[in-house]
Amino acid sequence: MIWLGTCQQLAKLSEADKTLHIDNTVLKPSTVRDLGVLLDEHLSMDANARQCAKTCFFHLRQIRQLRRHVDYETLYTLVLALVLSRLDYCNSLFSSSSKSTIKRLQRVQDAAARLLCNAAPREHASPLLKQLQWLPVSSRIQYKLYAIMFDVQHGGAPDITNLCVPCQDSRLRSAARSNFHSRSSWHQSQTYRTTGVFSV
Repeated sequence: MIWLGTCQQLAKLSEADKTLHIDNTVLKPSTVRDLGVLLDEHLSMDANARQCAKTCFFHLRQIRQLRRHVDYETLYTLVLALVLSRLDYCNSLFSSSSKSTIKRLQRVQDAAARLLCNAAPREHASPLLKQLQWLPVSSRIQYKLYAIMFDVQHGGAPDITNLCVPCQDSRLRSAARSNFHSRSSWHQSQTYRTTGVFSV
């Protein structure tokens, strides 16, 4: 069970309100997992980032032990399969995360780049990312969002008009840029407020 809300909203709940009684069982709020993604009460994605970083660093340590015994192509394939795939999985959920959460994931990618380039632990990672032609974590998240919205606009993805709609007000620059406005989930009328803008 999980309660979702802002810090102010959750602070209004008493301890009795936070628990759920089913027969003789008492359920207390906790972090929940959905399709492998950890969700906390604030939807900050920090718990998921910590778990992802922990798993990735474990695999990087294992791969480092194999570096002497495999060629570069095998090493690269292992890093892609066991580390980068985890950084990219549902990474669009991190679009509103804090800088510290993104930085935690960036440290994982930097460590993977140093491993592949056989660089020192303290070596600056930006040149290594360019050498490997890897986008930084924040750019990978933005790329995922743009790719999703491109597919939505051109019919290559499920219709999400119940979540966001194209800006059709010709007076706004958003309409000329083919921007989408996200619709308020609790409004059933035709009025909606802008909670975010996606550009295609």
